[in-house]
Order: sequence, then structure tokens, then C-alpha cells
Amino acid sequence: MVQHADEFDALRMLVDALRPFEKDVRGRLLRWAEESLALAKPGKAAAPAAAPAAAAEPKAVRRRGRRKRRAKGKKAVTAPVAAPAPVVAGAAGSVQAFMAQKKPRSDVQFAAAVAYYFRHAAPAGQRKDGINGDDLQKAALQSGRGKFQNANQTLNNTRRLGYLDKGKERGSFCINSAGEKLIGTVLPQAGGKVRATGAKRKARARRAVRKVARKVAAKKK
Repeated sequence: MVQHADEFDALRMLVDALRPFEKDVRGRLLRWAEESLALAKPGKAAAPAAAPAAAAEPKAVRRRGRRKRRAKGKKAVTAPVAAPAPVVAGAAGSVQAFMAQKKPRSDVQFAAAVAYYFRHAAPAGQRKDGINGDDLQKAALQSGRGKFQNANQTLNNTRRLGYLDKGKERGSFCINSAGEKLIGTVLPQAGGKVRATGAKRKARARRAVRKVARKVAAKKK
């Protein structure tokens, strides 16, 4: 075995031996040398085992620590409490509750909502296709809206605007597709003005055409 004078001689021999090789080869040779000599890599030295701290602590202190940790864990997993849903006036399924939900702003909207309620939202034993003036008056009183001066006239106005059709029985009215769209998807809304449906606009156009035709006929005379 070769005896070296000191560590610097060994280092010079190692450097001279590795100098002819490329950089990556030198690194690989150094790793093989470390593995052959069973050398620990720098920074990988095992940390000294820590003395068990729990054993040195009194039991009362350990119990308090466990309680704090459990309380902290419970707070972390607690789900936020959802805000309560707004309370709707009137019993569930009543016309009062339905009107409080839809919030009709005009007599026409209210009449269409009553017709929609009796066809789709009323309790099963109270549902019907058509309503009349008495049904509208009762719904107005039950919902706190107040009595109509002429309930039948309100139903006719709602029909002229295109939200109701005449029912099978005399004096009855049933909701149509335009009325169902108004109540089912539009209400509640910020404004109370009711826009005319397609049928109403067509009627206005026909009246305008007739008016122009009368003027033309009068000029020819």
C-alpha cells in the first residue's frame, strides 16, 4: 500500500488522476469513490436523536396540550353556517304565500298570477284550469291586496293584453303560454308596467292599417 506524506499529497494525486476526464465523468468517479469508501455525503449526516419531550412534561401539561389541539382541529373543520332563508308570508301552498313570492305590481299581473296559481301552484284538491271574478276577488282578499272594483273587467283587461284566454265556462278565464311565461319566469321584477304581447301588438298594427285606409278613402271622395 502506498504511504502518503500527508493529506495534501493524497489530494494532489487525486486531482492529477481526475484531470484528464470530462467534468461529468469526474463527478461520477467521485461518487463511486464515496460509495466504495462508505463515506457519507456532506449535509446528509443523521441528526442526533432528540430526547422525548413528552416524557419530561407533567401529565397535566400533556393533557392540556391535547385538549387545545383537539379544539383547534374542530374549529378548522367546522363548516360556515348558512344564512336562513327569507320567511314568506302565509302558509306554504297558499295564495298569500304565492303572491308574496311573485310580487305582482299591477292588477293585470295579479290576475295572471291568480290564474297561474290555480292551475299549477294550488294544493292538489283546489287546482282548476279556469278562474272567474269571484275567484279573483277571494284571492285578492286572502292575499291582502284589497277588493277589486270590477274583477270581471280586470280579467277582460288581462285577456286583451294577451295573458289569459277565455275558458270553457261562461265568465271564466284560463292562463295561456304568454301568461305562464310572465308568472313563471319574469316575476318578480323591479317594474310593474306590463308590456303588450305579440297578439296585442298585432291588433294595434291592424288598427293603424285600417286608420290609414280610411284616410286614403276619404281623400278619394
